[in-house]
Amino acid sequence: MTESPTSGLARTLAEAQRRWQNAPPTSLTLSRGDAWLLLTTAQLRCRDTNLTLDLARDLHRVGRAIQNAVCAPDDQNLHQIAESGWDPASETALASGEHT
Repeated sequence: MTESPTSGLARTLAEAQRRWQNAPPTSLTLSRGDAWLLLTTAQLRCRDTNLTLDLARDLHRVGRAIQNAVCAPDDQNLHQIAESGWDPASETALASGEHT
């Protein structure tokens, strides 16, 4: 039986994540909009049933860190949109925050 391309990709990602756990940190500078795109991508990838539990947890952790950096505490509307993106039943998966 052959492995599906999706499950092979998930395994490759999980293996890379394990290798990088003890690597030195990498610094990035992103526009707020680009960080928002990464946040919404992490939210969507967390729903991928082919991901290992460890990789899904790592994506959630990283996504939350991005969310905390992007959403100012005084912007409750943006925080609410970002928070709803973690709910698989939410329609706010678009990078713009608009409903589909």
